[in-house]
Amino acid sequence: ILPNSIEYIFEYCFNCCAQKLNEVTIGENFIKFLNTSDTSRKNTASGLFGLCYQLKTVNWNAINCEDFTSQSYSPFTSDSMGITSPITTVTFGDKVKNIPGSLFWKCSNLTGTIEIPESCERIGDRAFQACHGVNSFKIHAKTPPRIEPSDGPSFTSSDGKNAVFRYFDTSWKVMNTTIYVPSESINLYKTDSNWGIYSNIIKG
Repeated sequence: ILPNSIEYIFEYCFNCCAQKLNEVTIGENFIKFLNTSDTSRKNTASGLFGLCYQLKTVNWNAINCEDFTSQSYSPFTSDSMGITSPITTVTFGDKVKNIPGSLFWKCSNLTGTIEIPESCERIGDRAFQACHGVNSFKIHAKTPPRIEPSDGPSFTSSDGKNAVFRYFDTSWKVMNTTIYVPSESINLYKTDSNWGIYSNIIKG
């Protein structure tokens, strides 16, 4: 459990917790993971939780964590090493305003429903890209959260659209999931310039 007082963590901090760590709770004031060789960098994720083979549950309470900038990692994957994230469950705290770009990119073992709190104002690109096991996303925000490009290299999809709920397989495709939004906000979501590409899977 990382308390609310923690704002920064250096990468590789949990690199050797491979066999024992099964649940992580991130505190409200967490901002970013720092690269050991360059503390001026934006969020990096290389080697942080990616080798924690038993990590099943993530409780994310960070209110305004920065986007992740690595092209190969979210904090919970080691994709370039051929390691699939073991995470199956994610919860968001009710104060979260920003879901960082690439936060759960390629976490393909996530299952069930992921609930995004009413407090959410922004979702960074690729936050849930290729999370194929998620049956549905339940978004409680009545105003569609902004979907914005992540602050990192090569994070614009080749077709110029966001990949928050998409994946690439010879072309960009929408994931086989359902996005539930407040019934009074369906039209707001479906006509939003960024949410509109998911209109076929948005329901009240």
